[in-house]
Amino acid sequence: MSDSNVVDFPLDSRQDLETVGKAVSAGSGGGSGMEQRIVRLEAHVEHIQSDVTDLRSDMKDVRDRMARLEERVATLPTKGFIVTALLVSLAVITGLLGYQSQIAAVLGAS
Repeated sequence: MSDSNVVDFPLDSRQDLETVGKAVSAGSGGGSGMEQRIVRLEAHVEHIQSDVTDLRSDMKDVRDRMARLEERVATLPTKGFIVTALLVSLAVITGLLGYQSQIAAVLGAS
């Protein structure tokens, strides 16, 4: 194998396989301090589960906020509407300035 942490050992017979199976089922090979390591791992897993729960809650909040933003953005005026409103406003102002004297005469102002 290419992994330096893995050691190959060939099993030459069915008896060797049975011996390995008995050793594994008997709990041998655990090394010293296995119970402490398991307790530490369980504590880490509990913290990971808590963090995942917090992340899920945060993601739900983000999804809700994103949905509200999408609704608000959908009601904003488009670029086309803004340009059209601006051009119409300029046309009205230009018309009022062009006919200023006639409007003043109609209203009776000098």
